[in-house]
Amino acid sequence: MTEQKPKTIVLDMHGVLYTHVPDFDIQKSSERIKQEIARYEQDYPDFGKSPLDVEWDSVMRGREDRSFLQIYFFPQAIEKAKEFFEMNNTIIICANARMDEQRFIVDELVEKAGFEFPLAEVDLYDFSEYGKKDDPVAWLEIFQNYQQVDEVYEDKEENLEAARAAAKQCGFVDTIFRTSL
Repeated sequence: MTEQKPKTIVLDMHGVLYTHVPDFDIQKSSERIKQEIARYEQDYPDFGKSPLDVEWDSVMRGREDRSFLQIYFFPQAIEKAKEFFEMNNTIIICANARMDEQRFIVDELVEKAGFEFPLAEVDLYDFSEYGKKDDPVAWLEIFQNYQQVDEVYEDKEENLEAARAAAKQCGFVDTIFRTSL
């Protein structure tokens, strides 16, 4: 049996690794985030932060109070994460989330998968700093940091199309694009 060479794998977080609802319905989860933003505007008018800050704050509060946002990992995300990390792949997280939230979620995922993995070996990108995920130019800015991207997991088809266009422009070959793990 031939040994597989390490891959470069790009993962979105919300909708690919986890949702904020226990039934894993991505639409309901996105709606749950919108509801939380509206709640903050009403209940915490002095909070005055961006939607990404609201999500992060709510996730942190959710550790103590279940009325705030919860993290529900897709069962396959836990299995795949362990597989990806154990095979010494380069893992790239491209999420519309603050870096500290990304670190927290990766730590939680690694803990649930039951193994040790140094977070320093995961490349994190707050996609909001690059533009919108449906824009190939934003993906291109990230992809140019790598010789090859082998797999891209992004829950929205329009975002996958943008990633596909950027990968083609970079000359990546045989890249796999999927909406779920």
